[in-house]
Amino acid sequence: MGYFHDAVLRVVAMQQEAIQTPAGTPPEAFPYLVARQPYPYWCNWPGAIRRESLSADREWREHTLNMRLVVAADGADVPGEAEKRLNDYVAQVYDYFAARRLLKRTGDDPPVQYLDPEGAVLGVATGLRVLQMSETVRVKAVDFPLIMTFSVPIARQVI
Repeated sequence: MGYFHDAVLRVVAMQQEAIQTPAGTPPEAFPYLVARQPYPYWCNWPGAIRRESLSADREWREHTLNMRLVVAADGADVPGEAEKRLNDYVAQVYDYFAARRLLKRTGDDPPVQYLDPEGAVLGVATGLRVLQMSETVRVKAVDFPLIMTFSVPIARQVI
């Protein structure tokens, strides 16, 4: 595919390790926006892209991956329970990704193509929100922007 798609697939694999669920099972994670059960689960979608020329044959690109952690269906849990879990999850997510800025789960993972040595950084999370995920599903969730910087070679067309 492409360097950003490959990075998204790596992040999706990492999301399954980032939080400890009450059941002790890893949450499902999807590289696209989806509404489903069971909870919690992750879904993702591309956000803003900034770019800047570094040289005649290379450019800097900052991609934002919006990561949504869906915790519970609205009204389906004990009052305050989703909020309590979310407090724990937010800290776990920040700790997990801060320790893995190069998007490597282990030393055996290959480097993410073109990822800048500064790696990926989580931006400011939204906090708990109640969202309409489909016509019939309202959920409690938090969004985390993951900002990934890449140094990408540019193939110039010679005319």
